[in-house]
Amino acid sequence: MKKIALFVVFLGFFTGFLSAQTRQQDYSQIPKFAVVDVQKVHEAYFRNSAPMRQFEANRTAVQEEINELAVKIRELRETRAEAAAQEDFDEVWQLDFEIANLTENLRSFRAQKDAELEAQYNALFEPFTRLVNNIIKSIAENEGISIVFGATNVLFYHIENPAVDFTGRVIDRIVQSPR
Repeated sequence: MKKIALFVVFLGFFTGFLSAQTRQQDYSQIPKFAVVDVQKVHEAYFRNSAPMRQFEANRTAVQEEINELAVKIRELRETRAEAAAQEDFDEVWQLDFEIANLTENLRSFRAQKDAELEAQYNALFEPFTRLVNNIIKSIAENEGISIVFGATNVLFYHIENPAVDFTGRVIDRIVQSPR
């Protein structure tokens, strides 16, 4: 009886040992993951950026010019309506011509400025994106992280866990990087 009890105890320990070894192997095969809030990184990087301020100023100036042209077109349409009410058809015809020209100028201007702003935006953000991706890759490789999610692509995560969220570390590196 003692031999059976001793065998059962030994079998229990051996099974527990094998189970622990199996669990340890299973856990080592589970990929580590992390989360980065790229929007926060973007805000930290461009917070006091002269190129970003210039881009915003250019975008604002373009919008102001578009608004001015739209106001001129609206005023011409109002003047045209008054001329039509007074049956001044020569004035109506001339105003139609001016409205058509201004409308076409507005379309052309907007297309040109949109292309310029897009090029300026790409010139700002392509190097930033490469830098962020390189920093994320470096941190992930150094810490054995297999999967990195963007914070906007994750339904839920506990942001207060620095083992999972390394946004702060990315911000620290990107702020220190040469611009």
